[in-house]
Amino acid sequence: MFFKQILGVFATTLISASSSLAAYGQPNLPFTTTEFFRKDDKGLVYRQGFFGRNSMEYKIYSNGLFAYADWNGMCSKDVMTDVLSCTMQNTRLGLGMIYIKPEVPDFICLSHQKFPGKTAMIRFDEEKPIEADANGCVDGKSTYDALLKATKISTREYVFPNSLPIDRVGTMTGYDDSKKLMDYMRLNYGKLAFPQY
Repeated sequence: MFFKQILGVFATTLISASSSLAAYGQPNLPFTTTEFFRKDDKGLVYRQGFFGRNSMEYKIYSNGLFAYADWNGMCSKDVMTDVLSCTMQNTRLGLGMIYIKPEVPDFICLSHQKFPGKTAMIRFDEEKPIEADANGCVDGKSTYDALLKATKISTREYVFPNSLPIDRVGTMTGYDDSKKLMDYMRLNYGKLAFPQY
C-alpha cells in the first residue's frame, strides 16, 4: 500500500538545487520559491521544497507519491477506465480520502480497517459517531463539511487479529495546503519528469 511506502522514505542525498525547474520542462508549484532534487536511500528521486502558512516541507516523488506535513498521497489512472483519481491520508489519524473528482472526496476511509464483523467509526467533535461500511469507508460528500468544521476528529478501527479497537484523536491541520499539492499533482499528472542519476 502506498501509504506504507512513503513512510519509509527518510534518508536522503542531495542531488542538485535550483530555484527553477524550467530546465526540465517542469511547472513550478505556484506557492514555493526554491526546490531541490534529492534521492532517497532506495534511489527514488523526488522534489523537495517548502510552502504553506507555516512553510512546511513537501516532497513530490518520481513514482507519483507526495507528502506534506502529516499528509501523504498520490494520483493515478485506472488501468482499465483511464479515470484519474487522487488519494490523501492523514498519517496521525489513519484517515484517507479518495477523490475521483477534485472538489470533494467521494469516500473518507480508515485506511487500516481490516477485521470482518468489526465496524470502524469516525466522530466529529461531540457529534454522534458515523459507522463505516465493511471497507472502513463513509460517504465523502455527506460528511465533508462536518470534517472540515470539526475541531477534533476521533477514529476507531480494528486490525486483524487484534479484536481491541485502535482509537486516534487529531485534527485536519495542514489539510488545505496538502489539498493544493494534490490538485497540483492532478493538474500535472503525466507531465512531471525527474532527472536520471
